[in-house]
Amino acid sequence: MTCRYCGAEISGSHSRCVRCQRRLDGGPGRRTGAAAQYVATAAAPAVQEDVSAAARARFYVKEGGAAVRTTAPVQPPLFRDPTNVIGLDQYLSPAPPRRRVSSRRSRTAPPAAPPQQIALDFDAPPPGAHEFAAAQRRMPVASPARRAFAFLVDLSFVLVGFSLFLALVRGIVGYWPASAAFHAGLGACLWLLASIYHFLHAAVGRRTPGQFAAGLILITREGRQGEPIHRVKRVLSNTVPVVSLMGALWAAITEEHLTFADLITGTYHTVADAN
Repeated sequence: MTCRYCGAEISGSHSRCVRCQRRLDGGPGRRTGAAAQYVATAAAPAVQEDVSAAARARFYVKEGGAAVRTTAPVQPPLFRDPTNVIGLDQYLSPAPPRRRVSSRRSRTAPPAAPPQQIALDFDAPPPGAHEFAAAQRRMPVASPARRAFAFLVDLSFVLVGFSLFLALVRGIVGYWPASAAFHAGLGACLWLLASIYHFLHAAVGRRTPGQFAAGLILITREGRQGEPIHRVKRVLSNTVPVVSLMGALWAAITEEHLTFADLITGTYHTVADAN
């Protein structure tokens, strides 16, 4: 049977053309009657089938109701040269040989002993304490008497400067006010002047005259020479009166003779002849 619109060969069991999908019984089509006047007389275009597309199709029906193809196509190899193919077996580690299971019943292994509890030594010093103990044996902490002598020498220099300050204030004011606030202000000025005195020596990394007269040097807990940053930290720690006074009392009553500034900065004074 031939389609009267496009001239394609179709079987009698189809109600539509397999090419142009028009009805064969003369019913209404997709196009209007005006368009059918020249479509019916137009020559059917030649359709060239894609051979590669037909080969890739897994299931397709031929024109005229042919049988269904169920065979899957074979994919061509990706690499024509087999030397370019690298197998996974070259990267996999060889499997360990399997151990043969003995037919005899193996003896039961003795139960493993439970792990023993590790003994805890609560009296052991921390890791950093060993270095400090070794440094103390080589360079012991200076005695409180020697450090007190250095403090008195430095205090004498501070008092000389403070006396000049008082003379300047007396010359400007002309009298001494008897109020408690004025005397508290003088005490604060004395403490500030002492802090500035020690800070100037610490900033340049030099010992104060009192430390030089007492033969004191500053070292770290590991035994290294103290740096200017360590001296500045000590001055800032002693700036607070409570820390300085209570630290001096703590050094006098404890066995290690370390002040709060020594514990905060990790440094201490030792005798220059001890190293």
